[in-house]
Amino acid sequence: MNKPFANVACAAALACPLLCGVEPLTKYVNPWMGVKGVGNTVLGPQVPWGSVNPSPDTEAGYTAGYNPDKKIRGFSQMLVSGTGGPGKYGQFLLSPQIGLKVGETEHDSDKSGEVATASRYQVRLTDYNILCEVAPAHHAVMYRFTYPNSDNVQWLCTASIPTHDPNDFFMHLWVWCKNR
Repeated sequence: MNKPFANVACAAALACPLLCGVEPLTKYVNPWMGVKGVGNTVLGPQVPWGSVNPSPDTEAGYTAGYNPDKKIRGFSQMLVSGTGGPGKYGQFLLSPQIGLKVGETEHDSDKSGEVATASRYQVRLTDYNILCEVAPAHHAVMYRFTYPNSDNVQWLCTASIPTHDPNDFFMHLWVWCKNR
């Protein structure tokens, strides 16, 4: 099969459910499968062959960065599923918060209302009452943070997540933004 024909055939197969009124099969995807324990899978939404893989991060987050029993630390952009070993690629952690807290565990928050689907992730950070919504594109991640009324709305971004392995080198650079 030649490549242009294969591309058109794949596009038609993917578009048919939308054009024909058929329900998309993504409703049967269970993002929680393999998240807890040794499954090593990323909870966050994903786009097939996308270059980003956003997901919530927690303390003691198994190898994919997330442990459902722990507080949410923030949201990383590039996580990998099924790798085993220590956590990998948790770069560019975004941490929405009220007030500036830059210590590694200072901005962790309890959560409620967690919803995970193949194309979207949503959670409320209850320590700050911030609604967080995440949706990936092929080369970017779209976030919507809905803050309560406050004069101290902020978010932090760190360039890397430390692995606590003394042999690993990482740069821990915090950038913060304040709503003015």
